[in-house]
Amino acid sequence: MNNNNRKMYIGHGIAVLILTSLACGSVQIGLVTPTLEETLQPSSDDQASGWDLASLEEDETQAETQPAPQTASPTPEPETPTPQPAARFSTMAYLGLDGNMWILEAGSDTPRQLTFDANPAGGEGVFVDYESLNLSSDGTLLAYRQDVGTPIASGYDVTTGVWVINLGTGERHQVLDRNSYGFAWKPDTHLLAYGPGVEMDYFITRGQPDPAFATGIRAFDMNREETLLLVEPERGLALSGPNWSPDGRFLAFEEVVNMEGSGQFAYYDLESQEYVAWDDFVGHTSWSPDGGLLTYARHVYAASGEERLYLRPRLGEEQLLGPDYEGPAYATHPVFSPDGSQIAYKVYEDGPMTNTATVVVLDLALDEARPLGQFEGVRELAWTPDGSHLVFDFEEWESRQIMALNLADGGQTVLAEGRQPALAGP
Repeated sequence: MNNNNRKMYIGHGIAVLILTSLACGSVQIGLVTPTLEETLQPSSDDQASGWDLASLEEDETQAETQPAPQTASPTPEPETPTPQPAARFSTMAYLGLDGNMWILEAGSDTPRQLTFDANPAGGEGVFVDYESLNLSSDGTLLAYRQDVGTPIASGYDVTTGVWVINLGTGERHQVLDRNSYGFAWKPDTHLLAYGPGVEMDYFITRGQPDPAFATGIRAFDMNREETLLLVEPERGLALSGPNWSPDGRFLAFEEVVNMEGSGQFAYYDLESQEYVAWDDFVGHTSWSPDGGLLTYARHVYAASGEERLYLRPRLGEEQLLGPDYEGPAYATHPVFSPDGSQIAYKVYEDGPMTNTATVVVLDLALDEARPLGQFEGVRELAWTPDGSHLVFDFEEWESRQIMALNLADGGQTVLAEGRQPALAGP
C-alpha cells in the first residue's frame, strides 16, 4: 500500500483525530543541567563589579601547579519521571479462575462476585458454564451466555441461553432460550443484537444452505422488554455475529455458508435501510469510529500463516496495511483505537504452531508499527475508552491473568486473575 493511498483513507475523519491526539501527548519532565560554558559565563553582577581577565588567567596558571583542594561532589538528584495514567474504565466484567462472573468497578481495588454456581467441569453433577461477556456502553447491563448440563446415561442434556443481568439491581432476564451466534450492544443504548443459532436443517441441502431455515439478526430492547427483527436474511443466508459501528449507524454481520469458520461479510445501514454484501470471507472485523473504514486480517478459520493486516473503506477496495511478513509469521485480530488513529493487533512471528504473540500498535498517521511485548496465550485485545491502555487476558488456562498494557511507557498492570475482560465507561 503506497503512502498516497493510506493518506486518502485517513481522510475519512481520522486525520483530525490524530492531530488532536498528538497535541495532547504527555511530556517527560526532568532536571536541566547547565553546560560547562554556561557555568563559566560571568553573571550581570560580576560584570558590574568588573572582572580582571588577566588576573583570572594568572589564577588558573597557579591552580595548575598546586594540588586542587578536596571537595565533596554534590550527589545529583534523580530525575522524577512523569507518572503515566492508570487504565481508566467505569466497569470491567470478567470470568474468574473459578468460572464465575466477576466485576471490577472504578475506584475499587476489590472485585465483586456476580455468580456462585459455576461448575464447568461438571464431574458427576450438573455443570454450569458462563461465556461471552458483553457490557452495555454505560456499564449497567451485562449480557452473557449460560450453558447448563444435566447428567444423563449418554453424557449431558445441555440447555443454552442468552441472559442479561442488571448490575445495579441484580435482576436477570433471559433474552434467548437457545444457542446464539454472537451478540452485541448497540452503542449508547440498551438494545442487544444477536444472531439466533442456526438449525441443522439449514445445512442438509448438499452444496447450498437451505434458505427456508435462514434466520436474520434480531435484537432485544431492555428498556421496552420487546424483541425486534433488525435485519432480514435477504439473500437466503442465515446471519450471525452482529458487530456495531461505534456511531451505531451500521450493523455488520456474517452470512453463514459453512458449518465451521467465519461467514461472508455484510452489513446493514440503518439510516438508509440498505443491505450491503461483500461476498467475501474476511474474518473478525473492527470499525473505525466514524464507520468509514474496517480493518481485518482474513483469519476465517484455523490460522494458515498467510493472514495479513488489511484496511478497507465500506464502499472501496482493500489495501494491505503494515508489513507483508516473510516466513511463517502472520497478523490477526486487529482493532481500531477509540479515536481511530491507531490499530492494535497480534503477530505470531513463529507461525501457527506457536502460542506466543507479539502485541503491536500501528500508528496510521506515521505508518509505524510499534511492538509492545510478547505474551503467551493472548486472546482478543480491547482498548480502554480513553485509548491509553490495551486490556487482554493471557497465560495458561488454569492461571490466566488480565493485563492492562500502557501504550505510553509499556507499563504492565495485572487487573485480575481470569479471562474474557469486557470494558465499559468513560
